[in-house]
Amino acid sequence: MQKRIVLPLVAALVAFGALFASCTSPVSEGPAPESSLFADLDAGIAFWLERTTTDPADFVAFNKLGNLYYQRARLTSDIADYERAGAAYQSAVDVHPATFVDGLLGLGFVATARHEFESAIDLAEQVLAADPGEEAALAIRGDALVALGEYEAAMSDYETLADRTPGLASHARIAILLAMLGNPESAAASWAAALADTNAGTADRAWALAEHGNFQFAIGRLAEARASHAAALELVTGYLPAELGLADVRAAKGDLERAILTYEDAVRRAPSPETALKLGDLLVAAGREDEATEQYELVEAFAALFEASGIRTELPVIHYYADHGRPNDAVAMARELYEARPGIYSADALAWALHQSGKPAEAAVYAKEALRFDTPDGALYFRAGVILDAAGDPARAEIALARALELNPAFSPLHAAEAQALLAELARVEAAR
Repeated sequence: MQKRIVLPLVAALVAFGALFASCTSPVSEGPAPESSLFADLDAGIAFWLERTTTDPADFVAFNKLGNLYYQRARLTSDIADYERAGAAYQSAVDVHPATFVDGLLGLGFVATARHEFESAIDLAEQVLAADPGEEAALAIRGDALVALGEYEAAMSDYETLADRTPGLASHARIAILLAMLGNPESAAASWAAALADTNAGTADRAWALAEHGNFQFAIGRLAEARASHAAALELVTGYLPAELGLADVRAAKGDLERAILTYEDAVRRAPSPETALKLGDLLVAAGREDEATEQYELVEAFAALFEASGIRTELPVIHYYADHGRPNDAVAMARELYEARPGIYSADALAWALHQSGKPAEAAVYAKEALRFDTPDGALYFRAGVILDAAGDPARAEIALARALELNPAFSPLHAAEAQALLAELARVEAAR
């Protein structure tokens, strides 16, 4: 049996509150970036597609085809490739005379990418029942558990994975979760171990470098973030997560125009609710409100396209509704998300929706829950500070706002200045008492 440890989309993106930030809708306008890696993937897909057409019972060919579609989807963020990968894996499972572990693993990774977390866990446990030593099943289950807010159980799977197969795939997962659980020093050590793995493939290493850049950005190390994203792009030209990471660094340093250009290109190449929302915020920060409105209006449209493809993108839609005149819809969606996946980012989304709907006391409960691990994320602390101030707790609000700016004084081109202003006002009021 072929062992397959494929790096996750989920663990990293959920951990930092993104929503598979670069998933493409079926109407993507841009071509895949030119790269020998992409050319090799395309050639491999053509070869194995021909094999499956010639012999519809060739489960090995279907599985290899699924692997290639999945790898290309991770690099191009094309929803259609996730669908193709899932169909190929399902064909492999269907034509195999007995339980085909590799096909089930592929279906598990695709289920995780599509936010079908309970299904991913079920598939992983089917594999573990057949082969208790299958490390990839631990990766799938751990990634899904992170998304569902089951952090302790996820860490147990990741640590078992690292004991059995130390390297980039296992240590990167642990690093992401450690940061989420408020231990950036240990996370940094795990990132060092992950990136020291010289046996990792090109796509996996590019993914890890981009996620490492996001981690460095979150804790305010902009030069390190820039270097990590640049290294990812040296490996895979046009790798969108790294390009967006560099754009975030540029925005933090005041270069809004270049950041906007990158996000505009991302919306053309890989339209998603997340990128449209972030582009809108950048445009507002640059004083281009009319253009921002156009981007904000795309958030819901892109989300509908994702949903039509079987992928739910709740978080950016909740924040869009909360901030753009539909707070009651935001609350309803956030409550449903929190009940299904009670993690810190679901709590944060529900807190902000409740705040925007005029319920500061209830919002404060969930805002405190979102901060329970001291996750290094300035946006979490900013929203909590605003909520706690509205709920009549200026002391805690001041602590939260100070923490947001301590982590990264430029955590958001739109909200960092607002955090500074509110913090100064709270200090002025306190001094006047």
